[in-house]
Amino acid sequence: MKNIHSNNNESDCLLSLDSMNQRIRTMEYAVRGAIPIRATELEKELKSGVKKPFDEVIRANIGDCHAMNQQPLTFFRQVLSGVLSPTQCLSNPDIPEDVKQRVTLLLDGLGGRSVGAYSDASGVEIIRRHVAEYIEERDGIPSDWLNIVLTTGASEGAKAMLSFINSGSTDGIPTELEKELKSGVKKPFDEVIRANIGDCHAMNQQPLTFFRQVLSGVLSPTQCLSNPDIPEDVKQRVTLLLDGLGGRSVGAYSDASGVEIIRRHVAEYIEERDGIPSDWLNVVLTTGASEGAKAMLSFINSGSTDGIPTVSIIFGYHFLTTGASEGAKAMLSFINSGSTDGIPTGVMVPIPQYPLYSATICELGMHLISYYLDEQNEWALNIDELSRAYEESKSHCKPKAIVVINPGNPTGSVLTRHNIEDIIRFAKQNNLIIIADEVYQHNIWKNGAKFYSFKKVMHELGIRLELVSMMSASKGFMGECGLRGGYLEISNFDAQVKAMFLKMLSARLCSSILGQIAMDCVVKPPAIGSPSYETFIKEKEEVLESLRLRAKLTADTFNSIPGIVSNPVAGAMYAFPRIVLPEKAIKAAEERGQKADFFYAMTLLEKAGICVVPGSGFGQIPGTYHFRTTILPQIDKLEKMMK
Repeated sequence: MKNIHSNNNESDCLLSLDSMNQRIRTMEYAVRGAIPIRATELEKELKSGVKKPFDEVIRANIGDCHAMNQQPLTFFRQVLSGVLSPTQCLSNPDIPEDVKQRVTLLLDGLGGRSVGAYSDASGVEIIRRHVAEYIEERDGIPSDWLNIVLTTGASEGAKAMLSFINSGSTDGIPTELEKELKSGVKKPFDEVIRANIGDCHAMNQQPLTFFRQVLSGVLSPTQCLSNPDIPEDVKQRVTLLLDGLGGRSVGAYSDASGVEIIRRHVAEYIEERDGIPSDWLNVVLTTGASEGAKAMLSFINSGSTDGIPTVSIIFGYHFLTTGASEGAKAMLSFINSGSTDGIPTGVMVPIPQYPLYSATICELGMHLISYYLDEQNEWALNIDELSRAYEESKSHCKPKAIVVINPGNPTGSVLTRHNIEDIIRFAKQNNLIIIADEVYQHNIWKNGAKFYSFKKVMHELGIRLELVSMMSASKGFMGECGLRGGYLEISNFDAQVKAMFLKMLSARLCSSILGQIAMDCVVKPPAIGSPSYETFIKEKEEVLESLRLRAKLTADTFNSIPGIVSNPVAGAMYAFPRIVLPEKAIKAAEERGQKADFFYAMTLLEKAGICVVPGSGFGQIPGTYHFRTTILPQIDKLEKMMK
């Protein structure tokens, strides 16, 4: 692949060392600092034949047991492999019964009995109970499992708590109703249909065989490589991935940017998709797009002497993330400059929008610039509305970035190429970084609709502009939400700014290795003619065709119901229908101190057992009411829900 660093004109860049978050410049994290970076360079030099006064680099800088060839514990790996490939585990006479019992117990506590499903934000209940039991046994004093929060490593927990003390109600109603039904409480429904979240596996979408064989294989390589029933391309991928890991173990840390071979595969995927060069050195894997977006917004918050942060440009970097949400949050944090005279950084966000963005912008003390999508035109973007929002915001903030979600969440829309061109030209004219949330790029349903990446369109327009593109293993046809895999590709950043961003990300050590491997399977699936290809393509097409049918069924049914109007579900996994509420319902909501669409959604849940999300949670034009529903319930559940 072509190395595109040389094309980078740093003087053109909007984002500079002066306009980024100055706290990042002064931040130090020695464990991942200059000496470990030099150690990696030396290892590569030794591998290429360069003579040194030593024949290997001994990594005594980090507490990474498996990288130092400590062997993983058998029980741990058997359980982990078992939850990824339960059929294979439970039918294997060589697997101990207690392993099988633990696998069954854990799967029973997961949505759709799949590790690809999201858990509650605090973690899986049975595991939290086990943690409390461990603490109680260790200390001899009571421990309440409700006080336990499971994190992506202790470092994430530490950072979350530090953020929390530096300074909405949670909706547990569906869970409460499910527990009441399970305990025998009579309701006017026999189950809660969770149409509130894009969690494919919790809705009983089956995991793809190739993905799970590879994931199980890297956890239990001896068992995988000696099994005659495992296809050769799976074994080859397992070997390739293990060769790229410290100590050949998924229990070892990777570089802060992610496993090199996976970053290379991501770059190859993007290059094949767009037909333009992509450099693997510009890929970083993180724990979800949310972390990446948050980091980027914080990063551009320069705290300049006059309090008005400047704006900047960037070129071709990819970051692997633990799901797209982590990447989004990291990126938002990265560009958040902060100001000394009280003028915050402004970020333009589409309304309706995925609440990750508004929540993160609020958390970082930035200013949300709302631009409304055109519901009458299938949620298209109107350039006049962009201009209105931008001009009106300038007295409140310094606009620095624009977020675009395509395909749309919650709208289910797909931007036309013309729309994308308008956005790019608008961003160029107004010196805005583009943050492109493209996690639903495989989810295109409407005839004639097509996904265009912002990177490709920008290249074909001949425009150079800072662009952050996000992708995830959670959506598409794979739906591996629980594994938290994703990446960021960052285009047109200067080298010094990139180095600062990597330094910031290094404080969280690395994203989940299993999440990174899930992303590898997404960007490099079985090749045509390989042993796994026929099964893979059959499973993939079945998932996508079923989702296509459900997208049409959802919109058609809504439009047949008086008082509900829905645009076509052109892409993504959601419909965002408009509801006409009678004055009596609006008044009843006001009397309860509730928003009218919240009152509607809560009534729907209590009376029919259908869990949707009120439109007010995503933003909507004042005086209008909506709700978001996923199209993910299987056909029988979806038909039941629509009745």
